[in-house]
Amino acid sequence: MANVALGKRVEEDWSNSIEATNGNVSKYTGNAGFAYTPWPDNLTIDLENIYELHVIRFLLFDGLGRPNSKTRDTRIYKYRLLTSKDHREWHLHFDTGKDGYNGWQEFEFIPPVQARYVRIHAMWNSANKWFHVVEVEAHDSPAPKMTAECVLKRTIRNSIDSNEIELGETYPLARKVSDLADQIEEIVNKHPDWLKEEPLLEVVKELRIRFRDINLIEQNIDSIRSEIIEPVTNEMDKASKLGKYSKYGFIFGIIGIIVTIIGLVISNYSYLKIINYLKQLSGH
Repeated sequence: MANVALGKRVEEDWSNSIEATNGNVSKYTGNAGFAYTPWPDNLTIDLENIYELHVIRFLLFDGLGRPNSKTRDTRIYKYRLLTSKDHREWHLHFDTGKDGYNGWQEFEFIPPVQARYVRIHAMWNSANKWFHVVEVEAHDSPAPKMTAECVLKRTIRNSIDSNEIELGETYPLARKVSDLADQIEEIVNKHPDWLKEEPLLEVVKELRIRFRDINLIEQNIDSIRSEIIEPVTNEMDKASKLGKYSKYGFIFGIIGIIVTIIGLVISNYSYLKIINYLKQLSGH
């Protein structure tokens, strides 16, 4: 009848991971008192047994951890909350979507959800490349009331029947997608005169936070690398050795990479950004 996440292990290699379950919710600064890692990543806590969880709540860095802190940080975090009994079938309970939050996030389950693993899928931070988790709690009975402000509070009803189910791990895929975004960004930085940098980097930003169809990407990510990125890279290397580049061939190669990934992982909103970018390239 307690916070069964207290003192439990974080599976992933987060810096200061012990901070996420050590019970400290009042003493944290901009430099200490939280677990952190570059996003996207997962933070998964193994509760070591299956429990009926009434409440899951966690504290995202909000700048209020100092004794006299009164001003909330303006940053927001985007994330998803999942649970699992067997580390294979994951139930998605909440997705911030286009919104973002910091501070305390509390989820009450009616009826309680059975779970051994609690996962925060850390997707984005508006301030920098790091995702900061001060504390995670999982209660196998009604949780005690908090004295701190709860920024987001949700009641999840009939969670197992109504939510989405994902099989396998999202972490390796997220890293692969992030690597692809890094490759595109690197090419843009090397050739700023050939490409309109700002709209393309906006697309990269969207790519980093939107990868909904996990299974489809898992099936196609390797073919994206072998059929598009590697041939374009090889052609660039050949052209470099010959001392000349094909500007339009280069541009359309990059467009091919982006459109292929966009078709798999991002929303219509991001797709419109691609269309606008292509119009800018063509001068229309």
